[in-house]
Amino acid sequence: MRDQGGGTPAPFGAAAQVPRHLLGSIPIIYSWDLAGDRDHPRRTWSCVINSFLHPTMERFLYGAERRLKSYRVVNPLLVYRNDGASSRVAKSVALKTYSSGPRGGLEGTAALARTYGLDHILMMDIGGTTTDVGVVRDGQIDADERGTIKGVPISYPMSNVHSSGVGGSSVISVKDGAITVGPRSVGAAPGPACFGFGGKEATITDVNLLLGVLDADTYLDGTFTLDAERSRQVITATIAQPLGISLEEALVRMEQAYFAALAAAFADLVEDGTTLAAFGGAGPMSAAGAARLAGVHTVLIPRMAAVFSAFGISFSDIGKTYEVGLPEPTAAAAEEVRAELLARAARDMYQEGYVLADCDQHWLLAVEHQDGSPVTIRPYAAGDPVDAPGEQASLRLTVTAALPHPELITDQDVVPTPAVPSGTRQVRSSATQVDGIPVYVLDDQAPGAHGHGPAIVEGPFFTGRVLSGWDFRVTASGDLLLTDNH
Repeated sequence: MRDQGGGTPAPFGAAAQVPRHLLGSIPIIYSWDLAGDRDHPRRTWSCVINSFLHPTMERFLYGAERRLKSYRVVNPLLVYRNDGASSRVAKSVALKTYSSGPRGGLEGTAALARTYGLDHILMMDIGGTTTDVGVVRDGQIDADERGTIKGVPISYPMSNVHSSGVGGSSVISVKDGAITVGPRSVGAAPGPACFGFGGKEATITDVNLLLGVLDADTYLDGTFTLDAERSRQVITATIAQPLGISLEEALVRMEQAYFAALAAAFADLVEDGTTLAAFGGAGPMSAAGAARLAGVHTVLIPRMAAVFSAFGISFSDIGKTYEVGLPEPTAAAAEEVRAELLARAARDMYQEGYVLADCDQHWLLAVEHQDGSPVTIRPYAAGDPVDAPGEQASLRLTVTAALPHPELITDQDVVPTPAVPSGTRQVRSSATQVDGIPVYVLDDQAPGAHGHGPAIVEGPFFTGRVLSGWDFRVTASGDLLLTDNH
């Protein structure tokens, strides 16, 4: 969700007497709204799923909007969607909010790709319960033409994000004599055992605390103290004793099992030259270990790793997308549909607070072939021939009103300097060895600062682990770039 400083729209006849954010607000999807999709069962499913999602979303978002108004917030509340655009609460379709959080991470990843000139970059967003993986290739987010929700097809496009049950709060247990990770999670409540809220199952957070990767007294910038003794008791009871091994051996094996579970979530997407963008609360601690197993040699950890998906939302604009099938594949039919879409866009953007003439328009013509070959999509301009006899064609319009975006510093060569550690931390590297390794505070390092693993890097929004055989560098943007020389 974002707030917006919109322009003042011109009066729209008698409609100017009605609160503009309520104009045309309809809490359902009509099937004709999905007329660009010729698959009737898919359109039906879209309408049905939306009807279940809408009441909960409506109560929450209108409640949030009322709360903001009570605090005299002038700008309207905006809702971020799974197509990367935003809209006002009354103009938001519930179905388009599904999986919008991971889309924010992908938008941020696309911004990293532009900043660092990366052709193929994978997003690995590790939260409390899941790891979300997506692809940005040549600056474009990988998206499905028609998305799915829990295997059910819908008519709207959706970014191609794969989620696996591996997160910072995922339960690590013993099953049939082997250590397994997830998909069950202790969530935020009771959370990992070390949180002290009654958790009785082991998580990677407990492991990292006992390994020494996390400091009990500096967690969350010292605002929350972790309880190592609780972690020790839980891991001993649920992992070490059932396997008949020492606590120290259990910690090492649990970490390796976690690395393997993460690597399995994205290994099939790895290509030559792939970069892994690792963020979320747990991403930077395990990225190097998972990347090495998956064959990735470069890891990029954004400075705002723990809140990076929220940061990615700030790259959105106010946007509307329409798709309407042509009654026949002719230029005349296309022009009729074009006029209809312009009228709808003018109304909708007015309700968002913008005049259509001030918005960007992007037109596409999509042709679905009878032989089942992939849909042909090409740019469309008024008067263009359609030339698709016997085929099913539709016209697509995306209207965008730009919002301010953050500016990222383009990666550039900076004078390399040795990174300066702030101290050392005792970190277990094997069942029998504990090493005193340097700890670097990211914000204390100048751009170009570099060093070698093993090391711990403490950022304002993450704790990163640099394994042995990895080098690290602080970029011009203040991000952390890891390179595997193993």
